[in-house]
Amino acid sequence: MYALISYYAPNAKPMTPGEIIKMGAYPDFTDEQVHGVWPWDLEKYKEDDYYEVPLPFSKKGLYYINIYLSDRDISGSSGSTEGKIQASGVVIRVQ
Repeated sequence: MYALISYYAPNAKPMTPGEIIKMGAYPDFTDEQVHGVWPWDLEKYKEDDYYEVPLPFSKKGLYYINIYLSDRDISGSSGSTEGKIQASGVVIRVQ
C-alpha cells in the first residue's frame, strides 16, 4: 500500500431528469481532502499484512476513500499519487 486519501462531498440533492441530462459527466470526488495517509505514515497502522487506519468523519455527507498501491521502492517518496495504481473507490455516506 502506498497511500490512503479521502475526500468529502455534501450529500447529493434531488435533481430533475432535465438537470441530470444537462450535467453530463461529473467528477468522482471533490477537491476537499479530509484524510491523507502517505507512505511515511503508513507503517504505524500496519499489523502483519493488514492496515488499520482510523478515519474519523466530522460531518454528514459522502466520503470517497481512495487507496493507492505502488510496486516501486517508496523511500524518498514525494507524496504524489501520479503513476500509482488506484486500488479502491469506496464511498461512505455519513448521516
